[in-house]
Amino acid sequence: YNIKCKNPTNYCFDDLGIENTTSMHYGTEENVINKILYGRYELFQEGIVTHATTNLDPKQLLNKYGDRIYSRIKEMFNYIVLEGNDRRK
Repeated sequence: YNIKCKNPTNYCFDDLGIENTTSMHYGTEENVINKILYGRYELFQEGIVTHATTNLDPKQLLNKYGDRIYSRIKEMFNYIVLEGNDRRK
């Protein structure tokens, strides 16, 4: 899961949770976003920030990504609920 790079930077995932759960990699089914989030967690340990937006609630995130990644999501992100009317026009 090591994603070390020369110049790691802050990053934002828009609409986390809408991606396909798995992809094929040389015939092996893999959850790509789990690997990316795990790598971003390693960068978080070094002070590199990751942002995300999602329409999923915490329980849906747990069901989608599993205990291991969800525990890292809880540590990496502040969960801010925006209530009210849809702000998209």
